[in-house]
Amino acid sequence: MPVSRGRKPKQKNNNRLNRKTAAQSRQRIQKALWERVRDHPVFWSLGLLAALIAVGTSARDAFREPEIHAHAGAVLSPFELHFSLHNPSWILWMKEMDIHCSDKNIIFSNGTRLANNIVSQNLSINLPPGKTVEYTCPISRAIVVSGAQIVVAQVAISADFKTPAFARKHESDLFTWTAQSKQWVEGDIIN
Repeated sequence: MPVSRGRKPKQKNNNRLNRKTAAQSRQRIQKALWERVRDHPVFWSLGLLAALIAVGTSARDAFREPEIHAHAGAVLSPFELHFSLHNPSWILWMKEMDIHCSDKNIIFSNGTRLANNIVSQNLSINLPPGKTVEYTCPISRAIVVSGAQIVVAQVAISADFKTPAFARKHESDLFTWTAQSKQWVEGDIIN
């Protein structure tokens, strides 16, 4: 039996037609589903929840403060307070940050005490979100007692900075150095 040449193109056309109608059918189903979901209260509730989470995260970020931590390890002289400054925000920069070190209490072996001397770093730092920078507090500028050894030194670090909406100041916990431990520790040391 001879094979008809006209059938193969008709089969190709039928395959193309089937693919085209399948695509149109999928589009109609997707459109019908979208119309049902679009007007459903659950869809709007989820959208509202997502918007509230986005706004809440941004608002929370606006009120976050920098994290200030002393570096661990033995330091022979309390004149060096190495610390790190971290911006915990996800989206907001901390701009024009000025760092100040203030000795809250320094006790010398001869009984002399110094307190509340502020040493400014004279830096203007722009700290991007999630980044950490390291600095050294120049405590030696504030200490003028000669011939006596430091027994206890307590220092706080403060940072003046701006976020898009606010200019704020943050002060760290005390960092304490003793002649026995020879290292900076966050908080008070109780003998």
